[in-house]
Amino acid sequence: MIDSSNIKQISTAGTSLLESKILNFQPKIIGYLQHIEQYPKKLIPLKQILPISIKLLNFILTNLISIILEIIKRDLPTPDISIDKIMVNQDDYYCGIPFIVSKQDKTTAKQCEVILLKQFSLLCQKFGCDKDLIKCTSLNQIQDLLLLRSNFQQDSLNENSELLLNYLQIEKVNSVHANQFTEVHMVKPPKFIIKTQNEDTIALKITQQNQEIYELREIKIIEEFNNEHLPYLYGYLRYSDIILLFLKKHDLTFCKISLQLFQKRKLLKPGEIEQILLKLYRQMIKATSFIHSIDIIHRDIKPDNIMFDFSKPINEIKDILDISVTCVFIDFDRSIMYDHLKPQKLSHYEGTPFYRPPEGEQSKYNSSYDIWQLGFMWLVIQKFFLHQNSKTYKDFCLKQNQIQEINNDIRKLQNEMQDLNKRMIDNNQKQILKNQLQNQINDLMNLQRQQYQQLIQKIEEQESCFIYNNELKRIIQKMIEFDPQDRATLNQVQLVLDQINQ
Repeated sequence: MIDSSNIKQISTAGTSLLESKILNFQPKIIGYLQHIEQYPKKLIPLKQILPISIKLLNFILTNLISIILEIIKRDLPTPDISIDKIMVNQDDYYCGIPFIVSKQDKTTAKQCEVILLKQFSLLCQKFGCDKDLIKCTSLNQIQDLLLLRSNFQQDSLNENSELLLNYLQIEKVNSVHANQFTEVHMVKPPKFIIKTQNEDTIALKITQQNQEIYELREIKIIEEFNNEHLPYLYGYLRYSDIILLFLKKHDLTFCKISLQLFQKRKLLKPGEIEQILLKLYRQMIKATSFIHSIDIIHRDIKPDNIMFDFSKPINEIKDILDISVTCVFIDFDRSIMYDHLKPQKLSHYEGTPFYRPPEGEQSKYNSSYDIWQLGFMWLVIQKFFLHQNSKTYKDFCLKQNQIQEINNDIRKLQNEMQDLNKRMIDNNQKQILKNQLQNQINDLMNLQRQQYQQLIQKIEEQESCFIYNNELKRIIQKMIEFDPQDRATLNQVQLVLDQINQ
């Protein structure tokens, strides 16, 4: 296995977007087909179901314009939106999803945006839409008007999510996660989804894209690299800044597995917990090696973002020892390309604060970032305070934030130093000021290192609910070194895990 942290490799898994086009990857936009044969269900022309209610027609048009805008955004082959070529599912047209097919004329939608606007306006005329819709001067303006008529709210994820679930006739089984920008629900598979497996429930992730930099990142990664360590995407829909991802439901998160191990630790035999964890850790290293091999840094590795699929159902947590296990990373919203492939702007949010390495936000990233997150997670997962959500955990979160704040202070001083070069002052005076700033930066770096080492020491001193052997403890310490260049590589971690298993 080649470790990406040491070798600036050329990925064999597609040098990203260009090669993916060469490899003919299939975009997963629901309602857009490159070939009609892609959709195995019975499709009929939209005009065959007319007349329909104004409400349903408006939602079909809302979906149609949203699909077209997404095709343009991604510069995919131009779709045919003539009235005879817009299709619906014969048995499920009430959900409002139209289907359009690529023209296969070697043009792209971005090249034909003006033509698509004229064609859509003509469609609106044929459907008897009002003049406000017909006279719109851009496709985005049409979408805004249609969303408004469907009662979409500005910057209101919860209300818009419920509205879409109702319009799309999606049956929610239960909700598993919600914050300001993301909701995750388990749902019954809607009929417009093409399933490859016999699943009673799938995952629906609804996100509000609050930063342009993160748009489509997760979707493109999953589409381009079809692999067991990545989520399986059935398809997605976008409504302005809201994206719906229909994903395969995985068996268990590492968060739930570790919690079960904590709750049942007294019922398991000595050594069983460590063997289960070692098995899962080896799979995590395998999954991390894969994403690094395709030049992706995850940047938000934590227990909730690590899923596991089992070769057969488990009745008890110890059954993990007797079956095949596959690690799947989820939530690639914050992932980024390797620093040697593409320069990155300094972003303003890099993963969950508690699981953020001391160096924090960077303009360049390499595998040491993910390796630190793995090591830190392995360290804290064995401690009582994490599973009990105690005051100690909150105190450690505050200390982590303080360490990250020092990064902000360092960046301010570094910016001041850069500004000095632009100032018209005596060179000797300029050098004196630079030296002063550099001394302040050095003092802050030393303070940060000291605070970080104190944090790790205090975490290590906390009571453990799981016992690690000394080899595992040592490699974890190496994974979470303060300086990124001093951290263990994936190869080194894999070697230690294999030796422990012998």
